[in-house]
Amino acid sequence: MQVPSVLLWPLLHGSQEALKEWKRVLKPGAYLAFSTWRMGKSHNISSLFGTVMQQMTTRAPPILTPVFRELNIPMHMSPEEVLANPMMEAWIELHAGADREAYTTQARSRLVETSSCKSNSRVVSLGEALFDCIADQKGKSREEVESWTPYPGGAPANVAAAMGKLGVPISFISALGQDDLAEQMLKLLASRNVDLTAVQRNDKPTRDVLVIRDLAGDREFCGFGVAETTEYADCFIDPELLPHDMIKEAGALVTGTLGLAYPTTAAAMQKAIDIAKTGPCEVLVDVNWRPVFWPDQSTAPGIIRDFCKRADILKLSDEEAELLYDIPRKEALKQADKVLEKATEAQGVLVTAGEAGCSYAFHSSQGSKEVHKGYIPVLSVDVVETTGAGDAFLAGFLFGLVNAGGLDALRKDPAKLKHAVEFATACGAFTTTKPGAIDAQPSQQEAEHLLTLSGRG
Repeated sequence: MQVPSVLLWPLLHGSQEALKEWKRVLKPGAYLAFSTWRMGKSHNISSLFGTVMQQMTTRAPPILTPVFRELNIPMHMSPEEVLANPMMEAWIELHAGADREAYTTQARSRLVETSSCKSNSRVVSLGEALFDCIADQKGKSREEVESWTPYPGGAPANVAAAMGKLGVPISFISALGQDDLAEQMLKLLASRNVDLTAVQRNDKPTRDVLVIRDLAGDREFCGFGVAETTEYADCFIDPELLPHDMIKEAGALVTGTLGLAYPTTAAAMQKAIDIAKTGPCEVLVDVNWRPVFWPDQSTAPGIIRDFCKRADILKLSDEEAELLYDIPRKEALKQADKVLEKATEAQGVLVTAGEAGCSYAFHSSQGSKEVHKGYIPVLSVDVVETTGAGDAFLAGFLFGLVNAGGLDALRKDPAKLKHAVEFATACGAFTTTKPGAIDAQPSQQEAEHLLTLSGRG
């Protein structure tokens, strides 16, 4: 568990002078959000301290989001980083006075205690960020399309944005260009509280992808805009610039498979998993079969299949299960345990099939032959456009994984596992009700409301 330093400052001193200091450094909107939240809590310092630190075993109260944003402080820090933060030290010096040592000791003790009581909730998403240029006219070929509307996307970026909206601490690793598209993407992800400190920049263009839609709204990637597939910024994620501690200490690393088509990024993906395996970090691989991204499509299935052997959790579509493991699509969906048998190193698999629903199969524990499995039908919604639905589904599942306390805790409890997949289904379904992979993503409350309306809440 890692705790944002901003939470500790008002907790170390409850005087009116402390609140005045907050009011001085914060803009009105952020101060109002903070003070409104605080007014609902006890003004007794030790009680307030304990209450908030208990809440922080999972994630920060949503009302504090504006405070983080106004102060531009990293969302989560280790206990020692919190106490070594210059702004934190200055605050203690200003308000604790002669009791500085006692305050610091109390803070350190509580932080270390809380750090050991839960697995780390931070997730790291690695891979491409791009813009999907979606055809405005349905049922038209690329040549027939009259106009396109660009929407920010890319599976790893979509997952990062969706997790940020769900309130999960999330870091994003990618490579972007020095262009306007990159700036738009960074601004959007920052607005979702995605940590962008590991995003690399280079002199290549940020990727733009052309997407056509059939009359039902289902999408098909049909090519690229300003460059060849091997010439975009995301092809060049530098392995030497990966943040080792961030990855190793995360609760989960999620990555797709498109980057495997490009040697530099493929090396970064492999190295990221190497780093993750040195810590408690679970590895989730999201298979993303898009032939247009591969210069040599004939080599792709073998490369992807080998990469999937490194996953603790594997997410793939019924079509991808047939491509990689020669399991008929209907069989893969209805019997996810057969996919799990083929994905020999994985502890669990998620199989998605669009409007046909999804299924899952997880070993109940490491090395166990007992498998928890199930099928979840799709929720009934008015579909506008399906881009990014699978990424929202994945973020929803990761939300359940994090809140359960990690993979081991989730797979030991069949009810929690099923609910995690049902919540994921709601996130995916909600995303289809609006255009754009990121703009349409739900909050936790919206996803839960959709589940309730469907009778599954």
